[in-house]
Amino acid sequence: MKVLIIEDDRILSDTIKQCIIKLYDINQAYDGYNGYIMAKEAIYDIIILDLMLPEMSGYEVLKKLRDNKIYTPILILTAKDGVQDKIKGFNYGADDYLVKPFEREELIARLAL
Repeated sequence: MKVLIIEDDRILSDTIKQCIIKLYDINQAYDGYNGYIMAKEAIYDIIILDLMLPEMSGYEVLKKLRDNKIYTPILILTAKDGVQDKIKGFNYGADDYLVKPFEREELIARLAL
């Protein structure tokens, strides 16, 4: 399976990569715009998407992908833990929502679905 991680914190992005590298082929983007372009131009089995990104927010990335009929499953992985944030994410087309900090095992379980 091919996974795209869109996360501006390079240390966290690399940590996520290390958690799942034995199970998945990983690509990384460190801002919303480049993540959007990568998601649009390649086929991924799942996208792990932060919401607070430079250049283009995760919400914008999500909305643009769905508006362009790209239905790759998207797991939002963010520090934004409010109910309204979660509802907005799901309304924009997210498939799952996981709040930071997270447990490695939970991330792996969510990706396996």
